Parts: sequence; C-alpha cells; structure tokens
Amino acid sequence: MFHIFAVLSAVCSLSAFLAAQETATPDAAALDAAKPAVVAKQIVSAPDLLPQTTQGYLRIVNLPLFVERWNGTQLGLLGSDSRLKEFWDEQRVEIEKRFSNAGWQLNFHAEDIYNIASGQAAIAWIAKPQDVQKPYTVALILDVAGNVVGTQKLLERIDKELKDRKATSQESEFQGVKITHYTLPRGAGEIVVRESLYALVGDQLFAADELATIQDMINAGQGKADASLSKLPLYVTSTARLSENQHAVNESDVEYFVQPTGLAKILRAIGGKPIAAQTDALKVLENQGFAKVTAARGRVHFGSDEFDVFHDSFVLTDPPLPRPVQVLDFPNVAGETIPTWVGSDASTFLSMAWNAKDAFWKVDTIVDEMAGQKGVFESVIDGIKNDPVGPQIDIKTQVLPFLTPEIYSVGDTVDPITTESRRSLIAIRVNDPNGRLASVLERAMTNEPDAKPEDFKNIRIWKVSRSDSEDDATFESDDFGFGNKTAKPPSQVEEEKPLLSNWAITIYHHSKENPADGFLMFASHAEMIKEAIERNLVKKESEFGSENDVKRVIDVIGKLNKGNTPCVWQVSRTDKAFKMQYELFRQDKLPQSKSMIATVLDRLLRPKDEVKQTDQKVKGDKLPTFETIQEFLMPGGARAHSVADGWSFSGFILAKPKG
Repeated sequence: MFHIFAVLSAVCSLSAFLAAQETATPDAAALDAAKPAVVAKQIVSAPDLLPQTTQGYLRIVNLPLFVERWNGTQLGLLGSDSRLKEFWDEQRVEIEKRFSNAGWQLNFHAEDIYNIASGQAAIAWIAKPQDVQKPYTVALILDVAGNVVGTQKLLERIDKELKDRKATSQESEFQGVKITHYTLPRGAGEIVVRESLYALVGDQLFAADELATIQDMINAGQGKADASLSKLPLYVTSTARLSENQHAVNESDVEYFVQPTGLAKILRAIGGKPIAAQTDALKVLENQGFAKVTAARGRVHFGSDEFDVFHDSFVLTDPPLPRPVQVLDFPNVAGETIPTWVGSDASTFLSMAWNAKDAFWKVDTIVDEMAGQKGVFESVIDGIKNDPVGPQIDIKTQVLPFLTPEIYSVGDTVDPITTESRRSLIAIRVNDPNGRLASVLERAMTNEPDAKPEDFKNIRIWKVSRSDSEDDATFESDDFGFGNKTAKPPSQVEEEKPLLSNWAITIYHHSKENPADGFLMFASHAEMIKEAIERNLVKKESEFGSENDVKRVIDVIGKLNKGNTPCVWQVSRTDKAFKMQYELFRQDKLPQSKSMIATVLDRLLRPKDEVKQTDQKVKGDKLPTFETIQEFLMPGGARAHSVADGWSFSGFILAKPKG
C-alpha cells in the first residue's frame, strides 16, 4: 500500500537524467543560448488532449522551470558536482544504450526532450483492449513554442535514423495537420508491427505508436473531442480529493494519474512474460474486487525553502469495498512513540497500523482463487490446527487475539559494506501478559526443519537458514510501453525463489512494569534482534528519536498530520539508506546485492534478450567515495491517512538547513 519513497525515487531519477542533459549535449552552451525562456502562452494540457481510455500518465508541467528548480536542490547539485563529471562522461553512452534496449521506440533521447521542450512534457499509456496482440498504445506530448527550428532538426534526425533502420514512411493529413508515419520491419520472433508517428500541431509535438492515438489528440487539441481524460469522472474526483490535502506545497512540477488495474494490464502486456502455471494473479485481484481501488492522483514539487522534494498524492477507492479488498484495513492509530529498541544508526523507520485480527480472514477467497480450488484457505487453517504431525496451532484463538494493529519496520546498514550489509526488522506489538504466544511460536518453529533455537538474555530466538535457496526479489522487467517483447514459452519461465533464505523470529516481552507489552520480531539477521533486546535493557527512550535529522523529519510529519493520527508514517535518513547501494555500485557488486533496488536496476538495464548476469552493466569505479557526496543527501519522511474513500499521502526530502 505504501510506496511513497518508491515514487520519489523514480521521479528523482527522471529529474536527474533530464537535468543532466544540460551538460550532456556537446553544444550545450549554444543550445542553452538559443533555448526559449519559460513560455507563458496557454497551450492545451495533456489531460485535455488524452482520451478517457488513458490508464496512466506522467507530466512535467514546465520542463525549463522543472530543470531550474531541480538544479537548485541538493540532489541536483550532486548531479552537477565536478567530482561526478568523469563518471557521467564515461557512462552516459552506456546508460542510454541500456535504456534503448529497454524499449524506447519513439526515437527520442533525453537530451532531445530537454532541448526542444518549452513547457509541458508528458507521456501516457492508453488502453486498447480490442487489440489482442497489442492492447495498449503510448503517446508523448511536448510543448515546443519558440523552438520550431530545433523541433524540425529533431524530426529530420529521427527520419534519417528510422530510414537507416529500413523503416518505410508515409505522410497523411488529418484535420489540416500533417502526420508522418513510420513502420519498421518485423524482427525475428516479433508479432507486433512497430510504428512511430509524429505530428507538429501548432506549438505542440505529438508522438505515438498508433495512428488513431495521434488523430484523437489532434481532435482534442482543436476542441473536437467529446471525451477527454480531464472530463472523466474518476479523474475529476481524484483531482478534487488531491486538492483537498492542502499540505505544505500545492504547486506542481510533476503530476501523474493512474488507474491501477488498467495500467497493470498494460505493463504486463508490454513485459510479454507468460502467465506462470494456471494462475493469473492480476485477474484474480480483479475478480476479487481490487478494481475498486480506482485511481491514484499525485503531484511533486521541487526546491521550496523547506523541501527539496515534496510529493502529495491521493489513492481513490469506490466504497463500499468488497470483502477481499477490506484486507486493506489501515486504521489511523499508528504508534507515535518510537520504541526504545530502535537504535541511532537506523536508516529507515516506519510505523503503521493494520487491523490483522479482522483483515486476516478476508484473504480466504483470494487464496482459494489463486489455488484454483474453493476451500483451500479453510483447509490450510484447519491443517495447521488439527494435523497430528503439524504444529497444531489455532490461529483464530491462539495467535490473532494477541496481535495489536501496531507494526514497526526498521532498516539499517552495517560496515564494512558487503552484499549482506542491509538488514531489516519488522515488529508487531503484542498484548500477551501470560506469554502464550511464545509457546505457540515454539510449537511452530519446532516443526520447521531449517529452524534452530538460540537463547539470548533469556529470550528464545529462532534462526532459519536455507543454504540451497537463492534470494531473488521477483520483479517484471517491463519497458514502460516502448518495447516489443516476445513472450517466452512457459518452459523457459524462471521458477520463483524464496524471498528470504535466512531469517530469525522471536517473541520479546520487554517491559517488566507491563508484562502485556511485547513484540513479535521478524528480522533478516538474528544479530539485529539481539541488538534490539540489548538496547531495550539499558535505554529508557529510543536513541533514534533523539537524532537531530530524525527530529527535523518528525517535526514536519507532525505539521502535515495537523493533529490527526496517521495510519502510517516513515523516516528515511537518505545518507544512511543509500550507502550500501552506492558503495556496492562503486565495487561493481550491485547485482549481487540482496536488496530490492539492486534487482530493479539490473532488470531495467538488462536488454530484453539477455539472460541474467552477475556482472554489473554500468561500471561505478569512477565514482568518488560515499563520504564525499554524503553531504548532499538530506533526510526525508512520509505520512498517510485513511479516509472513507481512500488514502491521502505525503512524502518529502528536506532542504538543506540554511546557515
């Protein structure tokens, strides 16, 4: 549910890559001199140009202003720091090659967009369910007022590049607008015809991979469209709900709109990966009613006095929610006090509330449909309770009654940096004065063949180690709509591996004064649980909460909450959180890391026809040491609040303190 920092990371990566084009282009000085100032002329916005079948779009409201503001942030200053110049100069060609292999088929480079855009730059994914082979189309919209010469030169270059690739071209006219249409020859194993279409409509450049899409946008730009995205009730409602947030920053540099189910279908079609076995997980979720999570609307602003980055969003639902969707039960009772066992070196801390007692039972029909048979969930629960060779645990009476809604997650990084340095711990607060839950855990882990007990400070910790497993987070390698993947036969689909092969678990009652107050702790490393226990024995309050950067973040979260208790809040100390990834990147060991981020980067940069490798595709040995860039990494935070028709979110990275 809560992926604010994932969105922030994606937007910041986009910002860095576009802003970097200022120095990437050989004739940057000349281009900047010729580049028009921010254009005040009103041009049709993307939501007014796009059809109501749009499942998602990302729009930079004003690219020149966006770059200017980004360059004033600490992350922007880091990107232009001279100590990184040698690295960027050496790697830019390789990075662009990898993104090209990832399917950027509309033939624009990042510097192209930077050089010609005078206002908005938007990309959209549009559903086309009537086309079985390619049930989507992708569109790009650029405002180019004041840069006609540069735009024409770009179109001439695209024409040459496509014809060099044996593309055929033809021109047509629609509503008085010339459309240039290129068709590439099919490659080996390709089913879908690759098309690229371009039209210069007044002060706007349209690009798409289908003729009808270009024609629809031309109609909309001339006021002839009957149903634009901006008039879609779902868009109107989610936009209104977002505007009601009224948090610290209401101006947008980047905005987006997503219909989750529809966009997920498009991204899966783009990925071209066959559905494993007989279970279509996306179809299951749709059948179970998760399409009732109807939209996400968000905006991002850069470079205010208080924030380098501020992200505001609203996830809209259509109540009443079906029973399975009610598993998303996040009451606004997230713990506001940081537990004493959270150490000062923690890089991330999250507090959230989930109504496990009720929500747990609402997954039954989801499990049954995923398994392809009714009654599977009930059978599993009954087996856990009654199987004579099993743990014989009654989850309904022996587990769930002792769990509170309070859940905490902590992450840290230990030195020296290796692929195992990232550690995570999840703790659920329990109310169990008689220690009955500990005995239940004992029975459960005794039945786990890979589990071994270890007693520490009179606390029983269970450690699980599966040496034959390989950690590999399962992510789709999608192309975000610009690719043309050929599906592999089911026999070639990689078997999913366990997400964790080593972990530890315990029940820890930490308060002598209140024996009912304890935690069910689950960690990636047993040492993390031991450190938490030791810390709690000698500390009266959390060291983490007394850190100055953490105090700054918590103070801002408090202001954003406006006196209301959230359902979730998070602190991220960016300098500590990204240290492991950065150092492993410098050592060319990032793909070997067990982190989720490493998996995503490797999948994104790996060509679609290339098998998984253990070597790093983009070399990092030209990067300076982490200590030299650490000063640019500011702390951030996030909060969320449940409302009757969804959730409001805010996430931010703080600006560097003045003085």
